[in-house]
Amino acid sequence: MCKEFVVLEYRDGDVYVPLAHLDLIKVVDSENIPHRLDSLSGSTAFGVTESGRNTRLRKSMHAARVKTRAKIRKQLVNLNTLYANRLTQKRAVFPIDPEAEQRFNNSCGFKLTRDQQRATDEMLADLSKCTRPMDRLLCGDVGFGKTEVAMRAAFRVLAAGKQVALLAPTTILAQQHYQTFRGRFEESFPNIKIACLTRFARRATVLEEREMLSSGEMSIAVGTHMLLGDSVQFKDLGLLIVDEENRWGCEPKGKASNEVSRCRYLNHVGNTDSSHLASCPQWAEGYVGTENSSAWAEVRNHASGTERRGCCAQRYSNRN
Repeated sequence: MCKEFVVLEYRDGDVYVPLAHLDLIKVVDSENIPHRLDSLSGSTAFGVTESGRNTRLRKSMHAARVKTRAKIRKQLVNLNTLYANRLTQKRAVFPIDPEAEQRFNNSCGFKLTRDQQRATDEMLADLSKCTRPMDRLLCGDVGFGKTEVAMRAAFRVLAAGKQVALLAPTTILAQQHYQTFRGRFEESFPNIKIACLTRFARRATVLEEREMLSSGEMSIAVGTHMLLGDSVQFKDLGLLIVDEENRWGCEPKGKASNEVSRCRYLNHVGNTDSSHLASCPQWAEGYVGTENSSAWAEVRNHASGTERRGCCAQRYSNRN
């Protein structure tokens, strides 16, 4: 008689569990993330083993649960302390330079949507009317103009003599932001220097740009995890932008932001501020064309075969 089994893979062998005893198996992580396999003979072996090892396994599982709870509790305490410190911090408001900001805004090349304008006004009000450090979540789909809102907020901080950092999850995205910021800032305001700190950059260039950041000669730093290293020091950082924060882990984002699920919950209960971009810019609509156009058909066919990206998020935080 043929029987079916579920195979549990361990470091030093496999365990075959009959389907009749499938209820003995519990899924602890449904994500497709590689984990370190446990050993059948070691103290961390969880699962179906000989009856003589049951006592040791129960103790080991209990110890693992206690250790996990302790780590979670420590993380909660750290987050609670982080938010408490943010609420008690005060900073000076950023001054407004209407003439310079108008010149920068005119270089945009297109008119802001109503949502973009509202988000920009909310961020600039946070910077220039509130003494509490800004902690705002900007949500919007791809191509809805989050980067333009970010650059306008960054310009006000730069005009006050502060520095700006933009944190991106990948080197490619960091390079794209670097090119975008260079196109907007360096042409009209050549005194604003921009660095790109990623693994693609030459070591000599990275060392030079680090020195310029610490001395204040470099105004904007765009980069990946490298920006979070102890070797990168800012002379006077005024604004931190975290792009695609749903792709950042909890540890590196603890310095600036949170996981998206936690951000949305905190915003729902009123602990953080948020702005939302729900309308597509006119220049993007014109690029796609009408629904019956061949360009639109191509986009529709491509979207049907790929997974649609969800809501992207950028977080803006300043503490000075």
